[in-house]
Amino acid sequence: MKKIQYFKLFESRTAKLSEEEFYKLVKERCSDFLSSPKLLQRIKGTYDGDFSYINPKLSFRNPLMKDEGAGGVFSSHHTLLMDNLPSWNGFPKRTQSLIGSTTIAIDPSFGDHYYFIIPYNGAKFSVAPDADLWSSSCKIGEIDYQFDDYFSEVFLQAGVSDTSYDSMMKNLQELYIIFLEDNDQLKHDTSGYLLNIFEVAQENGYDDIKIAFNEFFNPKRFRGLNPRSATGFVLMNYSELSSIPELAQDGSIISNNKEFWTDSECLIIYCGRGNSMSKREIYKKFKYIIQDLT
Repeated sequence: MKKIQYFKLFESRTAKLSEEEFYKLVKERCSDFLSSPKLLQRIKGTYDGDFSYINPKLSFRNPLMKDEGAGGVFSSHHTLLMDNLPSWNGFPKRTQSLIGSTTIAIDPSFGDHYYFIIPYNGAKFSVAPDADLWSSSCKIGEIDYQFDDYFSEVFLQAGVSDTSYDSMMKNLQELYIIFLEDNDQLKHDTSGYLLNIFEVAQENGYDDIKIAFNEFFNPKRFRGLNPRSATGFVLMNYSELSSIPELAQDGSIISNNKEFWTDSECLIIYCGRGNSMSKREIYKKFKYIIQDLT
């Protein structure tokens, strides 16, 4: 076992495990989970083995691009904001995290292979106010902003770099200065979606666009598209996350799925192919695994 922990588990972001190795690590490193099992789900388009370990911090995770599948974007602008704005301090870095769902979701756009996530003790989780990042928005002036493909497309078309946070903010500040000088050409060439941010920043007396962005895209200001969804991205420990209910009083599965991401080391166990499984079957599989673990 020591060989696994010191070599296999730290040589790359992911490592396949034998069933024996997997169960041993669950008991050694995942007592928080065992004391209060919570169904945390991951969907992928590929089968990566029945048992595996992942350390998200060991690699840089680029966002899914538009040409790679549904849910993709055109740039990394939104992850630069989430990873670097001071108002997001304390949240796991999106680019160094594993992304999952707080309960059962069946979404073929992300693939048809379903996995359960078991976090190591001490894990911290960023939890969205709705089922995914795209379903979470914040209002700036009269316009709702989501970290989706349109957001990234507008920033690219405006010539805003996504190579680094500093270069992004440098370009935005240059555009904002031109805007403040009432440059008609900028207003003609730039999307009203971006100009609206500049207009609200000017109305609120901001000289530094970086400060304005920090306030406008504060995680507390986001809300889900579903009127009944929670408000704001929140940081949770495992105890708080595990308290999110999965079943209603009548035993039915609650549709209150939230996207989460964590930079914690985790263990992954394969559930099966989603195309042939109902939510009830996925939940039964999870309960069977828990019984086997405990």
